[in-house]
Amino acid sequence: MKPLFKIFIILFVIVAVGIVGVFCGYTLALSSQPSVLVRNISLNEVEKVEVKSDVGENYDLGKIKIGESKVVKISGRDKALWISVTLVSGVKIESKEVYVSGRGMIFVAITSEEITLDYKL
Repeated sequence: MKPLFKIFIILFVIVAVGIVGVFCGYTLALSSQPSVLVRNISLNEVEKVEVKSDVGENYDLGKIKIGESKVVKISGRDKALWISVTLVSGVKIESKEVYVSGRGMIFVAITSEEITLDYKL
């Protein structure tokens, strides 16, 4: 093999390992962030779902169909969260606040009457 080809192969391997390392590091850094899993168990479509916090964060999940679930990762810091839902009929429902740490999973069940939250570390 020519020396220039060997140098090209070595540089290619170094760049490839660097890219994989950055991807793995980014994935690992995000793995400790809390997630919110929202499930619509009502008999109607939900027009709008928002995850709100006392530190001014707002995550819009949009429309959720009957029996559908959506997941969103939220920033990893201590805060109070609540869910705001607008039904197709225009009725707005808000959940109680739940205090979360910088990790864990928040499970949300939406019915046409109420929103139930469960927080697990």
